[in-house]
Amino acid sequence: RLTSLATLPIATLSCALTFGVFLLITGWWRRLKWGPAVYSGAATSIILLSSTLAYSLPAVSVLLMVTLMKGGVLLLAPLLDVASRRVVPWGSRVALTLAGSALIVSCTWGGVGTGAAAPGLPAAALAVIAAYLSGYAVKLSLLGPRKASNADDRLAFILTDSAATVTFAMLAVVAATGLAHIGLPFQSLASGWGQWARGDLWVAGALSQGTGIFGGLILVGAQGHSHCVTFNRAAGVLAGVVATFLAGKLPSVSEWIG
Repeated sequence: RLTSLATLPIATLSCALTFGVFLLITGWWRRLKWGPAVYSGAATSIILLSSTLAYSLPAVSVLLMVTLMKGGVLLLAPLLDVASRRVVPWGSRVALTLAGSALIVSCTWGGVGTGAAAPGLPAAALAVIAAYLSGYAVKLSLLGPRKASNADDRLAFILTDSAATVTFAMLAVVAATGLAHIGLPFQSLASGWGQWARGDLWVAGALSQGTGIFGGLILVGAQGHSHCVTFNRAAGVLAGVVATFLAGKLPSVSEWIG
């Protein structure tokens, strides 16, 4: 079994190649506009790397990580809307309540894969969640002002965001590989470059890039963060449930409730 860090090189390279092919086929490379989107892309690269790590951590339920990460962003969205003096619609308030309830259940009633409570999550899992939510806090803050733009400008922002994302992510992986002589965890990451034949890593990276593009288009919609994030996160939770079944596992009672 590969370590979570060893999945990063090939999966990240697949993301970059997928996006490059996408730009060439669509001709949308002409729409790239450098500016604030580059900073958003730096934040998104943290989201990309942390989410890849999150779903490959040993002894940690995928569905638990999905609940904590997606639910955390659902809680973050209305706070940003309130800070920006946007109205939080009643439907988003319901989603906020449900997300908060899911996090409480997950944090107090098992879900680490062995029935342990969430406070017993490995330090690596907690670090990944913190990085993921920090990345989204920056990304959503930068997306906010773009919501008043026209559709073409919003598309250009997301495309540039994605270009910066794969660039920063690849640079981070390559830089970490160069530190392999220091020892773990860099040696573990560097070993991932030997996994060229792992088709699942190539597919995972390509699909991750697809969700990044289309998910970003949802987030930059003209509606407030509370509305857009709810749709984006709900899709992610459903994907997590399907992935759990495809892995031959059954969600625990707390995971079903969450």
